[in-house]
Amino acid sequence: MVLITQSSSEYSISFCVPQGDCARAQRAMQDEFYLELKEGLLEPLAVTERLAIISVVGDGMRTLRGISAKFFAALARANINIVAIAQGSSERSISVVVNNDDVTTGVRVTHQMLFNTDQVIEVFVIGVGGVGGALLEQLKRQQSWLKNKHIDLRVCGVANSKALLTNVHGLNLDNWQAELAEAKEPFNLGRLIRLVKEYHLLNPVIVDCTSSQAVADQYADFLREGFHVVTPNKKANTSSMDYYHQLRFAAAKSRRKFLYDTNVGAGLPVIENLQNLLNAGDELQHFSGILSGSLSFIFGKLDEGMSLSAATTMARELGYTEPDPRDDLSGMDVARKC
Repeated sequence: MVLITQSSSEYSISFCVPQGDCARAQRAMQDEFYLELKEGLLEPLAVTERLAIISVVGDGMRTLRGISAKFFAALARANINIVAIAQGSSERSISVVVNNDDVTTGVRVTHQMLFNTDQVIEVFVIGVGGVGGALLEQLKRQQSWLKNKHIDLRVCGVANSKALLTNVHGLNLDNWQAELAEAKEPFNLGRLIRLVKEYHLLNPVIVDCTSSQAVADQYADFLREGFHVVTPNKKANTSSMDYYHQLRFAAAKSRRKFLYDTNVGAGLPVIENLQNLLNAGDELQHFSGILSGSLSFIFGKLDEGMSLSAATTMARELGYTEPDPRDDLSGMDVARKC
């Protein structure tokens, strides 16, 4: 036996044995307690297979508070369920039993929580046009600043409508355009989900820089599969009330974040500040504002005598409009913000 736990009520006892000894151990228990089982004095033996043990061991555990809390919190953040817990009386070790499929991820998140000072973030950028390209350039410039803050941010994937380029160790941001142009793998959202499971990524983040409804429709799946989702794409929040609630439920259940501040105000902290006020118990009594910066710009140019087509073209070239300016001119962009 490699681990034993007993409930405080003394009504049950559990122990772990190697998988190869499982059948033999089960027969031994059934033979030993044959009469008790036959007379119903004991509940039938329960055997759970495909489990693994993760242990944290160290002399320092005796004097450091909160080691168990950090250990359990790390597993919880990775959505790993704990089947059983055992702690030595010397206070030098604590062990948990988890599903065998979760053991690699469990070891990684535990090691990062207890021993690493750097926070690893694996970013996948979908859409590398004006917004996505500018984001990648910004991330490249900020690498030194991020490292000083102990943030190991790796751009592990970039995608456009034709191709997907991935590297779980981080892409070279100096020549990602050339590598993406030569990428042979077609764009496939399911591939990103498989990458997370295959390489046990700890903090995968989808950054959707498209205005695609098809990509927005995948957000709930991404959240359920362990991704954080960050997006300026308004379509997920405005497709239907049912999907709106699905996103919040999936994010809460998976302990993932769904961030969309850039839906309004070009990234100004409007949504975050409003949410903080509401969370503090304040009530929104009245709201007014210019809900379309692009239309405001276009109307200003019309007042100057410029034609509608020329004003719209200028606004698009300056990056003020949506990828499809018809969303601005029809009022759909404003409707989504509301």
